[in-house]
Amino acid sequence: MRKFQNEDEIIGPFVTLKDNYSTQRPPKSEDEGLKSLWSQWEFLEIRDELLYKSHSVRILSNTG
Repeated sequence: MRKFQNEDEIIGPFVTLKDNYSTQRPPKSEDEGLKSLWSQWEFLEIRDELLYKSHSVRILSNTG
């Protein structure tokens, strides 16, 4: 499954964003495919190197 997500032209780059911006939301993307995922940022998380959508919002801290 991880291979398919990483090779996907929309999900692959989004997984990289989630890895690089794990504690805060990155600047808004102008890419049409990424816009949809970007708008769901708080509901999407990476667990065991796979992208999952949760049904509750995880609160991120901007301190530290």
